[in-house]
Amino acid sequence: MKEPHTTDRDVLDDILRRVHAQTGLAKRAFEMLSLATSFAADLGIDGDDANELLPMLFHDYGVNVDDYDPYRYFAGEGFDLFWFSKNKNRRGNQPLTIGMVLSAIENGKWDTELLEGRVWSAEPLYRLGDVLPVAGYAIRP
Repeated sequence: MKEPHTTDRDVLDDILRRVHAQTGLAKRAFEMLSLATSFAADLGIDGDDANELLPMLFHDYGVNVDDYDPYRYFAGEGFDLFWFSKNKNRRGNQPLTIGMVLSAIENGKWDTELLEGRVWSAEPLYRLGDVLPVAGYAIRP
């Protein structure tokens, strides 16, 4: 996936409006957003925030999530006394990216092997002159 299609742009804008409503976005966030942007590492969405936002997105877009395990991508809230006893694939170490979510929405299902096996573009999703989905934000020259 190089650049989102027109309908993908609408979905992308919706995702980012929801991210902003839940956790906010830094003023320069749109200058650096790409398909490779990680929800946890780059946007600061983890724990309860992630477990509210992503299931709601998947539900609203009709994504089959039988293969989705949030513990692969997100840590739990607070101190997890049992963290070391968890399977290493369930410790929130795998990045979940914007590209993965867009692709899952486009395909109507979460396919862990397919989504984690792709290399997502780091090219900015928004450019100077683009209308941004959140008021008060702009791409600077």
